[in-house]
Amino acid sequence: MIVLVGATDRSDQYGYLRQVWQQRYQERAREAGWSLDGASGIGRDRFDGADTVYLLSIDTHGNVLGGLRLMPSVGPHPLEAMSAALFADGMPNAENVWIISRFCCLEPSASAHCRDLVARELVCGLYEYALQSDIGRVVCVTQLSRLPVILKAGWHVRPLGLPVPIKGSLAVALGIDLDPSHFEIVRAACGSARNVLHVAAAPEPTLEMAI
Repeated sequence: MIVLVGATDRSDQYGYLRQVWQQRYQERAREAGWSLDGASGIGRDRFDGADTVYLLSIDTHGNVLGGLRLMPSVGPHPLEAMSAALFADGMPNAENVWIISRFCCLEPSASAHCRDLVARELVCGLYEYALQSDIGRVVCVTQLSRLPVILKAGWHVRPLGLPVPIKGSLAVALGIDLDPSHFEIVRAACGSARNVLHVAAAPEPTLEMAI
């Protein structure tokens, strides 16, 4: 199941976000060689704001298996600080263009099959949210080695510039068009025959809340 965490239901879904931020911290700790014994740090940045949208893959026990972060291209976003060489014609900037960042999928120890299933579900959830929200294109920067996996998802992908070395590997900026007529192709590629996006209902008022 893909859970949408937006601005209106942030407090109700805070437990999921805390899991995401802890996973980020642990990923950074592994990269830096820190000890993870008892690690409970929080990996947030200035783009984890009140208006940021998250799509999170949640299992039946309430565990976050993976997720991604979305924000409009017309406001501040993390790609602005990246090399201009990634974007041959400049960074796309329009109301219907949104930015994907912080795409994460399970722990490194998880099997490739499980990681693939979660990634596919996130792809379908993203497409569903985009069609509901009049988002026509998403932009992301990813390692060039991940491009075959992205193409396998059935997306209509267009490189926005040449690959650029970032942190020891080649990265490429991608524009992904989210055309409604293409959705069934994406669904078929991801092996999904049903909607996966779950929008949490507003919590019922309680006596404590009323007070």
